[in-house]
Amino acid sequence: MRKIIIIAGQTATGKSDIAFYLANELGGEIINADSIQVYKYFDIGSAKPPKEYRDKIPHHLIDILEPNEDFNAYIFKKLAEKKVTEIYSRNKIPIIVGGTGLYIRCFLYGLFEQNDSLIKEARKLWEKRLIEWGLEKLYDELLKIDPEFAEKIHPNDKIRIVRALEFYTATGEKMSDIHKKYGFHISPYNFTILIPHLEKDILLKRIEERTKKIFNEGIIEETKKIIELYGLNIKPLKSIGYKEAVMHIEGKISFDEAINMTIKSTKEYAKRQKIWFKKEKNVQFINAESPKQLKIFLEKAKKFLHNN
Repeated sequence: MRKIIIIAGQTATGKSDIAFYLANELGGEIINADSIQVYKYFDIGSAKPPKEYRDKIPHHLIDILEPNEDFNAYIFKKLAEKKVTEIYSRNKIPIIVGGTGLYIRCFLYGLFEQNDSLIKEARKLWEKRLIEWGLEKLYDELLKIDPEFAEKIHPNDKIRIVRALEFYTATGEKMSDIHKKYGFHISPYNFTILIPHLEKDILLKRIEERTKKIFNEGIIEETKKIIELYGLNIKPLKSIGYKEAVMHIEGKISFDEAINMTIKSTKEYAKRQKIWFKKEKNVQFINAESPKQLKIFLEKAKKFLHNN
């Protein structure tokens, strides 16, 4: 079985730096597993790895899509599989890095085939109803259709609510049943998931500092340029940081309110990430505050690669 190292976990824990260090030390190449970094122009708000990292170590699945193109876990799985094969052909180590847990899980364990045309039609239907009905009513609909899945997600999680409804409309199957059916139990890969861990107070402080940095470095200007090119109705503009930037541009909230709202949403997202990755297999949590953290990650990675 092919061995793959995965650096995952909560936002603002230094995953990109760790992945770069490991790739440099082990002769690896990096595969991005962040749902926004795949898009061109979404640089500041998605915290893409620095250019000097990408110049030195190959980083795959970054800047591969126009902002108005679709992307999901199934597409990620197919692209990541191809990149893993290519990386192995060069006798390099694939290192997957990112905080989008569903992408990583679907890559490791597989995902059902889906009819893209039916999904797109269903998406249009539910996005229209979202505008007409509002998010609260859509969540109520999901509670009726698939209460098990609805209760696992936040009532304000617009992307997953619409996704579950569109999937049910297109296929007639509940998202909770699909998760059970496809199980996510057996992986064709031999993998380890290394997760940088921070105490809650330290993590929250990092989130606050990084959010302020993102806004001070120009996410508002970046968002304006994206809107000029692609308009407002594109999926990545609904992500954390960018949706608040849009609200500020539209005059709905102040600059400081945009920062505070982004901090709040990011903290909530980090909480969901923690819950998600605690359920994964082959996970090792490593103290990201330790001055020796990079060496510890390297030791864990080497031990995994050298064991049969």
